[in-house]
Amino acid sequence: MANNISVIGLPLYGIYAFDDRGIYDSQSDVPSYYEDGVKKYLRGEGSAYYRAGDRIITDVDGNGQIYNYGTLAEDRIYIGSPLPQFQGGISTDLMWKGLDVTVLFNFVCRKWVLDAARGASLGTYLALNPADMARPYLTGSLDGLFWEHPGDDAPYPANRMENGLYNFATNLASNAQRISYLKLQAVTVGYTLPEAVRKATGFGARIFISGENLFTLTDYRGGDPETVDPYTGVDNYNAYPLSRRFTIGLTLNF
Repeated sequence: MANNISVIGLPLYGIYAFDDRGIYDSQSDVPSYYEDGVKKYLRGEGSAYYRAGDRIITDVDGNGQIYNYGTLAEDRIYIGSPLPQFQGGISTDLMWKGLDVTVLFNFVCRKWVLDAARGASLGTYLALNPADMARPYLTGSLDGLFWEHPGDDAPYPANRMENGLYNFATNLASNAQRISYLKLQAVTVGYTLPEAVRKATGFGARIFISGENLFTLTDYRGGDPETVDPYTGVDNYNAYPLSRRFTIGLTLNF
């Protein structure tokens, strides 16, 4: 299932996701309709029907079913473009007597990101064997994490066997975020020994210390925004955050 679809008139690689609106607190909240005089509730793939405790997903095409078959899935909506509105860098070189300082910032403004790893390890699904199906994904207290009773203000739907209701899907509008960030990419501070020292010793010297990826200012809820795929805007947490590095060096000129 592609999270990115290019549509004429919209930016390339547009992010598409389900329009989720929380959790059904009672069966009366679930949309219903009549078919041949029989009341039926909103359903997902196959014969799975929504009930209290399931995730609220908007039936965009109004056909009584939530699904995402085909290239342009009828029940997903356009979220935004993973391409930033603008980006760039700021650099400066300062020198005073023998001291030199180089600073480099880069920034990205207003791009959409789909945090596709958020909640990915939650929920109970069909597995290859009962042992795998029964194995817990989480340890420790789960109090308040999943919906259990009417009135619960839980961040995730009821944790029960489901297939086709997208309760623990990650391509959700609530997982999408328009982000910006400013990163201090590199700083180098150096000192070149005076000319008198070079004449006395026969060689010149410069001592320096540098740092990379020193800090990031961002509103992104996930990890390092710079590691998000720049074309799709989908963050699967498949990349390690960029490491912070420090270097101390000595340059000799004979």
